[in-house]
Amino acid sequence: MAGLNWLIRAWHEHRNVVLADEMGLGKTIMTLSLFDHLNKVYKLRGPYLILAPLTTLEHWKRIADEWTNLNSVLYYDPGSSEGRQEIRQWEWFYTDVTFKGTITQKSELYKFNIMITSFEVFTSDLNPILQEIPFIYIVVDEAHRLKNKQAKTLKMLKDHPCKRILLLTGTPVQNNTKELWTLLNYIEPEKFNNMDSFMDQYGNLESYE
Repeated sequence: MAGLNWLIRAWHEHRNVVLADEMGLGKTIMTLSLFDHLNKVYKLRGPYLILAPLTTLEHWKRIADEWTNLNSVLYYDPGSSEGRQEIRQWEWFYTDVTFKGTITQKSELYKFNIMITSFEVFTSDLNPILQEIPFIYIVVDEAHRLKNKQAKTLKMLKDHPCKRILLLTGTPVQNNTKELWTLLNYIEPEKFNNMDSFMDQYGNLESYE
């Protein structure tokens, strides 16, 4: 509850955040509870985006179904892009059957609240498919994958118009301050805009002061 309240406070303060905690202490549940809170209290139905490693996609989907009433879609197909086209056809928008029997899509409102997808699918389908979706929150699981400032996924995330970001990681990038700066520069580029000055101030991790 303390972690969830902290995330809600960060939302009110218009802050992007890093949630760093050991495995098994509830980062997934806190994240999905935040989305459920935003939906129930503020009527923000999304859409929300969760980027996660392939091996955890089913876990995210299962927890989303168990802990929220939000409609989550697993946007992944191991076969090909044709499978994702099927998902876009049936899970993207609400459909209507016209009086002539044809099926039309209503593109004003997305059918899903939460999209769960892999890093690989995100980089493959960002432009122009995912780039056009007005996500109000992007969550990156195992965010230490973004620690290299030249990482392709990080660059593409910066190009997406969504500015509300939550990065999930365990021990923050193995206590490497340069890699930590990369994450902070992504979520708060104006405050953390110079790696050299950051290293001068925080580069020595021998003391917490």
